[in-house]
Amino acid sequence: MINYRKKIFPNKFYHIFNHAVAKEHLFRTDKNYYYFLEKYFYYISSIADTYAYCLMPNHFHLLVKFKTVEELSNILKVSDSSKSISYKLSQQFKNFFTSYSSSYNIMFERKGTLFEPRFKRRIVNTKEYFINLFNYIHQNPISHGFVKEKDDWKFSSYTSFYSEKNSLLKREDIYKLFNTKDEFDKIHNFRNAEKFAIKMELAY
Repeated sequence: MINYRKKIFPNKFYHIFNHAVAKEHLFRTDKNYYYFLEKYFYYISSIADTYAYCLMPNHFHLLVKFKTVEELSNILKVSDSSKSISYKLSQQFKNFFTSYSSSYNIMFERKGTLFEPRFKRRIVNTKEYFINLFNYIHQNPISHGFVKEKDDWKFSSYTSFYSEKNSLLKREDIYKLFNTKDEFDKIHNFRNAEKFAIKMELAY
């Protein structure tokens, strides 16, 4: 069971994910996906480092690590109490979702909430969990039947790890975690992703 009111702790890895309300889509065009990422990094890169992401038509997954207490205290202009920082981090995500939703609603002439309330988060507290989640996020488009290969989906971080272009992802940390390309490829196993989803009760 996910406790949506749990505090967010600095200097910890988290799986952040959420879904569109009802049968709505978060993204209807390629432009929506790119705009979401633009807004995401605008609002979130100051408070957290991003290690992986996947955007699907009606939901998204993120693997992030929040900055340290000292960094967040300065950035958010709050005391170093975990309660104050946790509230501000949640508020920053809320600002991001609100900004994207407002633009989306204008574009498609709709009204009302776009995201399910209280975005979901789970702390990632072991290396095994990190690796399984990293794999699961990149396998998501295959799990939902949109593509047959990970690198055929344009809206995940997978192909960025094979690119020489600049990126806001923490690619160097990932490269250090997996010593070789073969090792990086090896952890991307669809069957393991399915087992992980069942174990962690991930519905999407």
